[in-house]
Amino acid sequence: MRRMILSLLIGTLLLSGCTQAEEDVYQTSDTTDFTAVVTSDLHFTVNVDSSDAVVPAEPYASEFMEAFVNQVIAIHPDVFIMTGDNTNSGSDSDEAALSVILKRVKDAGIPIVMTTGNHDYDFSDAETYEKNFGDLLDMDEKDSSSLSYVKRIGDVTLLAMDDGAEDQGKTPVFSDETMKWLKKELEAASSRNDKILFLAHRSVLYKRGDSRYDSYHIQNKGLYDLLVKYHVQLVLSGHQHHFSILNKDSLHEIISGMPLADNHRFGVLSIKGKQVDYATEKIDFDTYGTKQCVSDMSAADQQAAQNQKETIDGLLQAYVNDPMYAQAENLLSSIFISLYDGSLSSKVAQFTSDPAFALVQKALADTNYGPWLNDLLKNPPADPNHLSFVWQDGR
Repeated sequence: MRRMILSLLIGTLLLSGCTQAEEDVYQTSDTTDFTAVVTSDLHFTVNVDSSDAVVPAEPYASEFMEAFVNQVIAIHPDVFIMTGDNTNSGSDSDEAALSVILKRVKDAGIPIVMTTGNHDYDFSDAETYEKNFGDLLDMDEKDSSSLSYVKRIGDVTLLAMDDGAEDQGKTPVFSDETMKWLKKELEAASSRNDKILFLAHRSVLYKRGDSRYDSYHIQNKGLYDLLVKYHVQLVLSGHQHHFSILNKDSLHEIISGMPLADNHRFGVLSIKGKQVDYATEKIDFDTYGTKQCVSDMSAADQQAAQNQKETIDGLLQAYVNDPMYAQAENLLSSIFISLYDGSLSSKVAQFTSDPAFALVQKALADTNYGPWLNDLLKNPPADPNHLSFVWQDGR
């Protein structure tokens, strides 16, 4: 009898152990059907006198945004995602005006999920931000110590993180309280076997661990390990004003560009079952903008091209009499263009073998562009316009 009882106890413990192991296994749903329009760094402003040599379209931000919103509504995704620097200065007037435009998206039945960015804190604070944007955001859970929150759409959990709450946007870091809140929300979402998207303005993967780039990546030690532990496999961020796609082990990161510049592109994210696909599209001003918008954006693009030429000429000005000057000018322009259109990695050999490359290196050696160019060509980025992967199960 004792042997029978002992056998039953051992069997019960073994079964209990198996059950616990099964509970710890993360197995995401095969039935996800989710689409999102993804953007960042709108730098919206109602100041028509705003002037920016890098972004000549800035004074036309209102008509630009109206066209963009028209296209978002036509696409009608499950969610419209914005990862920070939503306004150019965080001014109350800019936030209020952007809120009015974005309300059209919400009224069309498209949820809005947005994070803060460093520019959103320039002339604003948490109270003003919530006053202007709070009614647009249907939050499921809210962090009490920052503007971070959770939005759930089907079996997708979106963690919209406020990485500038600690010192008005200057340092990308979460407080201890926010990290505890994040861990709690990750545990809850992982226990539901949700697909978890981590949204922030600054990057998780870009130059991680390199103190020279502290303003570009979130500085909390252990953040990467925490995200991987709870099966986060996609991060959406911005801040850098040009598109980029990064990967480390199971974690992928999409860094969105600035749509007022950078060829006026935005991203479309699709998750069907476990298949994740992402591609960029251009804002169609001809279809969704006014005639004035088309005219103004065309003029701004021409000005941007002229400004870039002047920048290149300035970098090469000491060598204007060099026989290779014109070829070096064309080469540097081609490098910039290929970076923006995603073809750089396939053209590195072509660029570095160009007879004018030595002159470009010499001209840029004592500028900030020199180390940047060398690193760029040594480690060319992946195609920033496309990403496909299969969401993985795991423990």
